[in-house]
Amino acid sequence: SPLQPVSWWGVVTSNTLPIQILIQAIQQGTAIAVTDGSYKEEMGTAAFSFRANVTDGRAMTFVHMTPGYPQEMTPYRAEVGGLFGIASFLHRLQQTYPIEKGTITIACDCKSALEKITSSQPPAPKAPDYDLLVETYNMIQNSPIVWIPKWIRGHQDDRHDGQPLDEWAQLNIEMDALAKRHWHTLQHQRPRPFSLPSGNGIWSIWSQGQRITSWQPKTFDQIYYNPSARSYWAQKFDDFHELDFTAIQLAYKSLNLYYQLRVPKWIGRRLPVGVRTATWSPMNTSNCPRCGVVNETHKHIITCPHPGAIAMQTTWLDQLELWLARQHTQPELRVGVISLLRACSRSQTWNPPRSAEPSVRHAFHQQQRFGLDNIMFGWWVSGWAEAQHGYLLSLSKKTTGQRWLSRLIKKQWEVSWDMWRHRLEIASTPDSFSLALAHEHINGEIRSLYQRLASTASGPLQRWFRQPLPHMLQQPLTFKQDWINLVRSFHNDGT
Repeated sequence: SPLQPVSWWGVVTSNTLPIQILIQAIQQGTAIAVTDGSYKEEMGTAAFSFRANVTDGRAMTFVHMTPGYPQEMTPYRAEVGGLFGIASFLHRLQQTYPIEKGTITIACDCKSALEKITSSQPPAPKAPDYDLLVETYNMIQNSPIVWIPKWIRGHQDDRHDGQPLDEWAQLNIEMDALAKRHWHTLQHQRPRPFSLPSGNGIWSIWSQGQRITSWQPKTFDQIYYNPSARSYWAQKFDDFHELDFTAIQLAYKSLNLYYQLRVPKWIGRRLPVGVRTATWSPMNTSNCPRCGVVNETHKHIITCPHPGAIAMQTTWLDQLELWLARQHTQPELRVGVISLLRACSRSQTWNPPRSAEPSVRHAFHQQQRFGLDNIMFGWWVSGWAEAQHGYLLSLSKKTTGQRWLSRLIKKQWEVSWDMWRHRLEIASTPDSFSLALAHEHINGEIRSLYQRLASTASGPLQRWFRQPLPHMLQQPLTFKQDWINLVRSFHNDGT
């Protein structure tokens, strides 16, 4: 069957090489493919050509526009795009025609790209243009056609030594000229940029309709702290613009991977606290496992009056006060930070200390206007960093107020997660209030079943009442839940 029309990755410019001749050359190991890319003004193009051998004048030649958006485009990406085009054509070729094995020499003047796609190890996600590299690599690995990479020195037509150029250099120059010509053709009516479509079973990450081309620490920052995220939070808080968003970003970037994976759940109120888990199943309670308060919220993780939680908060605030002093915190700001966090942890009203410094008074007033409920999530207004920065300048310190505030936020996030882990530890022990409540609820159901069925049970149902009731009530929670389900099932079948 004939090959289907090519997609975006290859627009045919010449086709004088019969497909059967190319397949035969691949099977014999003489086939070659040459590619080169062109980049200018944030747009890339590539040209690639297949030959039966390096001296055969017959060719099957393609051009294409490099996928990707302007901010992602580089000369290197245009070169990788050409290699992707070669891999895409060979992938479709082997799907259409029975090629059990073969070899082809792939020539390119970008040595780095050749090495990455023919390596024994897949490209790292942090590598530039990972999307193109991994798709190309995957097609090569799943192909019966062996790639032999060949590097060609680029732009040999610029030499002035009078030496004749070999066939490989001439083919590279031809692809370079063809790629440039295609660039100028597109420039007259420049097409809309597009992301590389995902395919061939490769996982891909997308944000706002664009594929992420390389996964680096700054990539997450750009996604998490993008304008749409700011707009989302701005809708939740009227004075969102007053937050020191830069300090929050710096704090997140300084976290290790363990906390980076968990802090978004804390900030986004997505932890399985009582008020959320109670909606998942009728068997779940909304009570705090530490103190038993109904409708446990994220804020309650910090304000819980459990003795262990209070001890953790007290110790942390004492250590934080020492840390603030070592960080050369403005004295009145230091008092304000500690008094504010202590008031929030106790669900009390914050009365800011008096200050003769206008910038400090502004920070206190700005925070009061914004509100205190979200301080535990790291939502500090910009006035704190501004006041601290002025104080640091007076001491001739090189650090900034935003750096100081980002470190404070980081410490908050870390202790908040420690408080959550404390809550989980309590929840899994016999001291857990919610666990005791769940036992009380299910024990009531067991007593009711024993009262109604134990004396009249017969057949298969009788064996489930052999244990005395007091012994049954001492069983683990999961055992008792399974017992109730089985008794009800047998009873319903019998009736």
